[in-house]
Amino acid sequence: MPCAAFAEQLPVPLLRFALDGSVSHANAEAVALAGGPARALAPDVWHGAMHPDDRVGFEQAWTTATTGQTARAFVRLALGGSERPVEVRFVPDGDTGFIDAVLVSAAAPLWTGEAFHQTFLEQSPIGVLHLDAAGVVTFANHHFLQMTGEAEDEVWLGLNVFDVDGVDAQLIDLLTAMLEEAVGFEEHEIVLRRHDGERRTLFVYGSPVHHPDEGLVGGVVMALDVTEQREREETLRVRARYDQAEPALRQAALSSPEQADFLDEAARILGLATLADRAQVLLPVEAGELVTSADWPAQASKPRPIRLAAVDWPLLTEGALLRVTRDQDSEAAQALLTGLDAEQAILVPFLDDEDRIGVVLLGWDALVPPWQRAERLALSQLTGLFETLWAWSRAETRFRQTVDGLDDGLFSFTYAPVLDAGGDGQPGAPIRRYEFVTHQMEALVGLAVEQLTIPLGDGGVNWTHALVHADDRAVFSAHEAQLRVGR
Repeated sequence: MPCAAFAEQLPVPLLRFALDGSVSHANAEAVALAGGPARALAPDVWHGAMHPDDRVGFEQAWTTATTGQTARAFVRLALGGSERPVEVRFVPDGDTGFIDAVLVSAAAPLWTGEAFHQTFLEQSPIGVLHLDAAGVVTFANHHFLQMTGEAEDEVWLGLNVFDVDGVDAQLIDLLTAMLEEAVGFEEHEIVLRRHDGERRTLFVYGSPVHHPDEGLVGGVVMALDVTEQREREETLRVRARYDQAEPALRQAALSSPEQADFLDEAARILGLATLADRAQVLLPVEAGELVTSADWPAQASKPRPIRLAAVDWPLLTEGALLRVTRDQDSEAAQALLTGLDAEQAILVPFLDDEDRIGVVLLGWDALVPPWQRAERLALSQLTGLFETLWAWSRAETRFRQTVDGLDDGLFSFTYAPVLDAGGDGQPGAPIRRYEFVTHQMEALVGLAVEQLTIPLGDGGVNWTHALVHADDRAVFSAHEAQLRVGR
């Protein structure tokens, strides 16, 4: 099919600019958008329809294009009674001296002559396919090859589009209606998995192609790569989930004095943040074995714990995040999934002690797509926070156990200033504010711990008068004066 006719029937406006800014060609879509052939060829129409705030960016992109470089600008065009946002993509044609423009979402580049249209199609920043009446791919431009892969076994040229991997059932229905009933379609989203494993998210558009003499002879398919846009959106969604999990994890550490309670709550928070169906925390025991210490969701009856032999998972000691699925040829992997009753699992190591690792184990009832970098990074940060809080929880437990074994009472205090103590606007001597008192003090002095920590100004106990014998107060006060000055 001649490239000129092919480009003319693309379902987007195409424009070709001379270096002086004049429009030398406009296809039917551009003519329709501008409101007539004369308007389409008038630069003032396009410039005048542009939002004033967008003109500087447009001019900067144009200047870049005149130096022979591709450029783009985002503008808002008021045409046809409504304002629409479009991305203008400039593609200089060094052979002809013209600059071609693609207005994505409301416009795109244009050319005159067979060589011009061939160049446009090959250099277009949008993937373009031509299908014959049977659905066979007779043309694929370079940008489309970049999206699908350029290896010999990845090229679609010569294949029937209905047989290509990645063409989902809904897209097949849309293509069938286009080729059989001349029904176009727009912005159908597909996820294409290339042979190298890379996943690309595409918006696919389709338009039937009519020959003046033969009628419906095929169709044009355009593909816009929105992978980066989708990744940005996914990053925001992921960050929102983990931003909620981090304060919840800190609160769990503060409100769960017992280690087991904290681990149970941590497993729940980690499971919800990752959208897992189940989550466990495994801690090391003797002989290089890790065993379930917390399980979420909580089971009605105590489940059989997962046991991992560290020797079977050497990468965990290197801090690697491991993904386990049923298709892996590993006895340890299959045993783990069976014990977890899951189709997929992710193991995230954390430091349990100076030279021992624990594992956060996450499980899913079905396979989920491989995580993007944003999810892996967010989980790594959340696990790092859990590791820190777990170390603090263990230290706090050891401290409480040590204190509980003492016969003596312990307390700590700071000095708080007393403002306007005598009513003359002058500060008085600082008084003690007790911040920490162990339960042994209650047995020693006969007052509850809560009473001993209430500030004196709020009706609390004056330790000097209530607890120190009158004969000892002078010595106590002298010692107190030395403490206030740091001696």
